[in-house]
Amino acid sequence: MKNRTKFKTMKHFFVYLTVVFYSLFLFAKKEDKDFPLNTGLIKEIKNQGNSLISDRVGDYILRAESLADSKKYNKAIELLEYHYQRESWTKAEKAHFALPLAHLYKRIKNNKKALLYLQKALDSKSLSYSQHLSTLYYISQIYVEKEDYNQGLKLLKLWFSINKNPPPSSYILLAHCYYSKNQIQKALKYVEKTLSLVPKPLESWLQFAVAIYLKQKDYKKARPYLEKLIALYPAQPTHWKQLAGVYLLLDKTNYAFVTLDMANKMGHLKNKNEYVNLSFLYVDQAMPYQGAKFLKEKLLQNLVPKEKKNLEFLAEAFWLARNRKEALTYLKEASRKASQPVFFVKYGQRLLEEEQWKTAEQAFKKALNTEKIQKTIKEISAYKRKLVLANRKKSDFKLYQARAKLLPPEKQNLSPLQNSTARHSDHTNTPGRNQTDSQYSIDQKSVEAQNIESLKAPPKNYLENIYLGLGIAFYQQEKYERALSYFKKSIEVDDTFLSGYQWIDYTETILSEKQKEKQQS
Repeated sequence: MKNRTKFKTMKHFFVYLTVVFYSLFLFAKKEDKDFPLNTGLIKEIKNQGNSLISDRVGDYILRAESLADSKKYNKAIELLEYHYQRESWTKAEKAHFALPLAHLYKRIKNNKKALLYLQKALDSKSLSYSQHLSTLYYISQIYVEKEDYNQGLKLLKLWFSINKNPPPSSYILLAHCYYSKNQIQKALKYVEKTLSLVPKPLESWLQFAVAIYLKQKDYKKARPYLEKLIALYPAQPTHWKQLAGVYLLLDKTNYAFVTLDMANKMGHLKNKNEYVNLSFLYVDQAMPYQGAKFLKEKLLQNLVPKEKKNLEFLAEAFWLARNRKEALTYLKEASRKASQPVFFVKYGQRLLEEEQWKTAEQAFKKALNTEKIQKTIKEISAYKRKLVLANRKKSDFKLYQARAKLLPPEKQNLSPLQNSTARHSDHTNTPGRNQTDSQYSIDQKSVEAQNIESLKAPPKNYLENIYLGLGIAFYQQEKYERALSYFKKSIEVDDTFLSGYQWIDYTETILSEKQKEKQQS
């Protein structure tokens, strides 16, 4: 019974091993399916290798390396070139001269000669398997560096087909080729494969993945790689700022705040916009006082310019922090640089809340006198004139239609212009009409009657709020007549402006009471 149990256990164990082996085999096949190994070519390369060289060849190469270490590249090249041209060397020895020559030419940025000698070394068919692999890879690298991605990719594919254990870095080079050929999905495939093969990827590899995903605006997939970048390479400021930006794009504002705040504590923030962004995030995270304090500090240190937008934001932060005195101080400073009416409207409203009536009046007057608001006033006035004219012509058209129905049947079939001419004498006798009006054709009137609906009112640009603000400022200074005139102007701009009607009621009530008091006295 005991032996039977042991047999069953061993049987299961071997079944398990078989399954694992088969799974690994399938995995390997899946991994290599893009570049199937060319076993015949591998065998051929291994058989042709001959690494035997004479001591003299080794001495010349060592002498050239010594010259190269002293940065005497041309002398090293001259030495190796001289000996390479001798006919007494074997193919293997010539190949061993060609390889260092290629590297030296690459050092002096002569890629053409470097490729020439690398190819000669390959063509000699005397390199060892490992030398053949490294030489072929080096050639593909040079082609990629020259931006000849087609040739680089072709050689890389050949290299993969004879390499049983390609290192992770080779997939990055492959990804670079595909990316440069705008084959983004293939590039991503090999970048991600590289990153999955190593526990601590190189910084440039992670940056490559991030760059591709950011270009595709796939911020969700860029996020984990940026998080890994700051975990592995925290000394690089760019990684923190990029991650904070990605968090914002993903609506992870609290994550963005923590990231940017940590970057600031590590001394990574240097740019004025970065300081402003962090202060904004403080306010967004319901910490307006900390945001205001931080931005004020940077303003005093001249690290953030005292521009209108920065001063206005600082004032808003102090206002939210209930430090209204400081808020108004910075709003006043910002007002010296402001030109847009919306700023003065906001400033005036803040002053009204603080019962600074005279200063509020001045703020609203500045808004009223801006170029934009003066243009708005003219546009609204012109629109109202057009509206009156269009309404008059619409009334004329309706009157004409009514009168046309009174004509005899034989004249009702006349054209509109004939009808107009037929009624000419009667038209001229109509009070308030001149001869030009009477000759106005029914077709023209019809068109202009329809155009009344197409007249678009110009934007009000806070004009009703400016009039209301001025009215309130005068009202609180007990200048009721002036206040009433501005309240009425506010409802002329917008006849649905309820606040304007309410203040008109308040003001008229007070003026009525004062009038009664005056009469009684």
